[in-house]
Amino acid sequence: MSELTKEDEYGIISRTMMNIRSLRVFAREIDFEQLLEMQEKLNVVIEERREDAEREAAERQELEAKRQQAIEYIISLGLDPESLLAPVTADTVKTRRKAKGGVRKAK
Repeated sequence: MSELTKEDEYGIISRTMMNIRSLRVFAREIDFEQLLEMQEKLNVVIEERREDAEREAAERQELEAKRQQAIEYIISLGLDPESLLAPVTADTVKTRRKAKGGVRKAK
């Protein structure tokens, strides 16, 4: 019998957890006390994940507020924010030097 990789295990668990029929079958086969213990642990994990998601959303919102404040400051200076995206050297044309190699002799 082959060993499952972590990805395979997570795939099986994910498919089972996302399927209500599979969950019902699993719940019938396990002791009720164990099921309650699993519920408590899952609730803890879900709450931790919710806190992380809320913290990340607050950080994104704060970053967006700072970005808007920076855009307003740039506009107050009389600059177009779009013009700052273009490279400074965009309007200059580079000239190439002609190669200084001479004519080669025939072999």
